[in-house]
Amino acid sequence: MVTTTAIVRFVEQHIATAFQILRYFVPNAVSFLIGVKIVSERHIELAKHAIGLDYKKPYTRHGKLFYKPYRNHFATFTTDKIWTELAAKGYAEHDEPNEHGTIFRLTNKGLEWLGNELGIKIYGEKR
Repeated sequence: MVTTTAIVRFVEQHIATAFQILRYFVPNAVSFLIGVKIVSERHIELAKHAIGLDYKKPYTRHGKLFYKPYRNHFATFTTDKIWTELAAKGYAEHDEPNEHGTIFRLTNKGLEWLGNELGIKIYGEKR
């Protein structure tokens, strides 16, 4: 006979693995499952573009995906809604604005967030 305790223990042991699998196949599954949509697909698209992940593909090592950005910048207006939202969450920062706009870049926290959303280890700047 299976007890409730055994079922709870089984679920606790396997829930982390299930979330990792979901995150790999459906990048936003975890956010969707807990009912909180932290950012939109557009946030992710622009963040990927800023680090060149829309052009270059991540590499695989020991069955895991890795990416080392060859760039980390996005030129736009200071009032850009998506980039100001990313900056407010601490995922991005920007230079001083000029007459042409400003340059946003992902912070290490932003690179970690994007990597978690996509199931990829993204290397940040060494400090």
